[in-house]
Amino acid sequence: MARNAADAAALFDAFAGPDPLDPTSLDAPAPRALAGLAGVEGARGVRIGVDAAYLENGVDAETVAAIRRALGVLESLGAELVSVEVPDRADAIAAQLIITDVECARFHAPVHARAKADFGPELNGAIERGLKADPLQLASAYIARDRFKGEMARLFKQVDALISPIYPVVGLRYDEMDAALADLPRLLGFTSPYNVSGSPSLTLPCGIAAVGMPIGMQLIGPHLSEAALLRLGHAYQMATDWHLQRPSDF
Repeated sequence: MARNAADAAALFDAFAGPDPLDPTSLDAPAPRALAGLAGVEGARGVRIGVDAAYLENGVDAETVAAIRRALGVLESLGAELVSVEVPDRADAIAAQLIITDVECARFHAPVHARAKADFGPELNGAIERGLKADPLQLASAYIARDRFKGEMARLFKQVDALISPIYPVVGLRYDEMDAALADLPRLLGFTSPYNVSGSPSLTLPCGIAAVGMPIGMQLIGPHLSEAALLRLGHAYQMATDWHLQRPSDF
């Protein structure tokens, strides 16, 4: 959505806050994220959770190395690295897939009923699964969502942010996408759990892979920590130049 954390902070300031036309929006003033940026000093004293097994298991070596280097930069800026154990994500990933399918079906059902052929195969599959969802399975997904949300809330009593990969691999080719989409729990294993918990996440480039594509990392925080995450991400970008680089041969 933005070229850097500062631009993302400006976007956040533009759209965050209560909406009088949306009764589900939080009725509280939003922090001014852009004004809260503080250069490299924004990392000082921030407790960053690090789970070595979470970072490394099933993740390609280039991504692991890039995130380790990023942690070194953040620590040099005054951040505190805290060893944590990320809650098991399996049930949260499964819950997110079920909930997404059902919500997708609810949204698209009127058009899908009269123009199914106009939908692509992946979206069609999601809608069909959502229309056929077992109510008990959906109820179990909501229970799993609430459990994982509570587990993440407990984790964030120990730290201010969690560092994470975004994808387990870098540089998927177009002709590899079908195989990747066939194993969604693996492909989305570092993103979908935090959709389930409602945890804000800032994604940042932290390296360039051998194939020339950027390597990304996530900074994930507790509810309502968007401004703090943007402050931390901006500090990292003031000390590095990955956000200024562009993929080669693209």
